[in-house]
Amino acid sequence: MRFVASPLTARTFFRDPVAYVRARGGEAGVILLAAGPRRFALVRDPEEVWRVLVTDAAAFRQGKWKRRARRYLGDTLNTLDGEDHRARRLLLQPVLDRRRIATFSPAVVRRVERAQAGWESGAHVRLRDELDPLSLTVAGDVLLSSDLEPDARGLARALATVMAGVPRLTPPLAGTRRAQDRARVDRAVAGLIAERRGSPRGEGDLIGTLLGAGLPERTIRGEVLAFLLAAVDEPPSALAAAWYLLGRHPEAEERFHAELDSVLGGRPPAADDDGRLPYVDAVIREALRLFPPARHVDRCPTRDVEICGEHVRAGTNVLVSPLVTHHEPRLYDRPSAFLPERWLGPAAAHPRGAYLPFGAGVHTCIGEPLARMIVTLTLATTGRRWRLRVEADAPAPVPRASALVVTLERR
Repeated sequence: MRFVASPLTARTFFRDPVAYVRARGGEAGVILLAAGPRRFALVRDPEEVWRVLVTDAAAFRQGKWKRRARRYLGDTLNTLDGEDHRARRLLLQPVLDRRRIATFSPAVVRRVERAQAGWESGAHVRLRDELDPLSLTVAGDVLLSSDLEPDARGLARALATVMAGVPRLTPPLAGTRRAQDRARVDRAVAGLIAERRGSPRGEGDLIGTLLGAGLPERTIRGEVLAFLLAAVDEPPSALAAAWYLLGRHPEAEERFHAELDSVLGGRPPAADDDGRLPYVDAVIREALRLFPPARHVDRCPTRDVEICGEHVRAGTNVLVSPLVTHHEPRLYDRPSAFLPERWLGPAAAHPRGAYLPFGAGVHTCIGEPLARMIVTLTLATTGRRWRLRVEADAPAPVPRASALVVTLERR
């Protein structure tokens, strides 16, 4: 197998990664992409994906995108490598422990119910306008011991603007909306931290843990900001994908609602319902397969390496694309189809490196337990009482697409 290279192939790839790879076909385990002087190596083979992210992870450092983000976020869990990353992860792991997260499940359900208190049947809503503030508010409860609801909508919009601009090299121009939103976010984060200094409240949460470790102010701000950015990105995008897919597949939607009615019997969902709702879980897994929160993960080898028998030079941006991997015909039957059933029973088994919506290895998303709880409880709480109708021509929830608008229908 050989690399495939041509001028500007990287730009073509990033516009539509799945279509780009399918157009080239074949069994190539790695494809070279070029954009001017920059070189990217896209890893397709799941065993090689696993090797890059897990088995031989020590031979790779954070990619160029993460290093760019470090200029804004500073030395955070998201941008660190090696022993520094390990130490920070050990520090923060108790904050995101599944058992701790589970204790917040009743509060999450109450937040969801409160967010929907003003909904009316027949109303049209921009879905992310509802989901982003909700997820941010839950993150405030769990991670910050702070009630973010009063300013949740405005702060969520500002965070979304910042999220879109983080990987860029240049800071926003003064006076632009990007600059204003960035300043608003910076003020909010600084205020949250200042409020907590000297306060015993929430010693086991994110801010309490960071303050207790005696980390520099910039590092604490960067960590808090990184988690808030994730809060308005990962759970809302997964929820939007799930509702979009259910709205376009009536049979799956009926099975989804039937399971909720059968298991919950009209009561609110709880943390221990997770194992009792296999089809809801399958819907979430399938939504994360088709629309993974992180479409691409980049790593840079610290030395020359071989990937699928090909020589890859040190410093090359090695891409692992969950989006591409999750659409590989070799790994998934009818890969573009929404089939929650593929996650039920024996059919749910897949080779390692084939399914990685939250990454893999030492850099696996530490917030996965919180993200999954938000998604599961929001879907179940909403689905008890509402159907979210999606028009036949509604845009898929992908980057740069028009906002997804749904029609509320009380069950």
